[in-house]
Amino acid sequence: MGYFRIKNQRFRFFILTPAHPPLREVPEFRAVHHEWASGGRARAVKAYKRTRTQKRYNELMALLPSRMPLDAKIEIVSMIYEAHALRRYNGKPFGITKAASRSKEFIADYYRDNPVKAYGDIKTPWSLDAPIGYDTATRLVDIVSEGLW
Repeated sequence: MGYFRIKNQRFRFFILTPAHPPLREVPEFRAVHHEWASGGRARAVKAYKRTRTQKRYNELMALLPSRMPLDAKIEIVSMIYEAHALRRYNGKPFGITKAASRSKEFIADYYRDNPVKAYGDIKTPWSLDAPIGYDTATRLVDIVSEGLW
């Protein structure tokens, strides 16, 4: 901050005073501060919605089994949010408050759509031409065809 000197004629010494007025007296700052302060309510509402949404997300994640992989949990929570937006799931009315009572239904539908244990079935998530391991050339189709016949 720059200072300038004022010579006091009576006592013959200099008085250092600030070159600019204090910050709160600057009209540009006052206008910017007023604009910022007037948006305080809108910012508070946004923060409330953000924390409420995060809280709801954490509650839905807590409904799911802890042994379930994270990507599966995220997919099921997205299914719950989608059903909430449509207000229906499997032909029945659905609201976010019913998520706890119908969470098993969402889990069952997720595993039906994304099977992890489908041996030699058409619903298998793996390609039949894929090798069964990194160090072998045996393909999954060889195991499936031997197991079925």
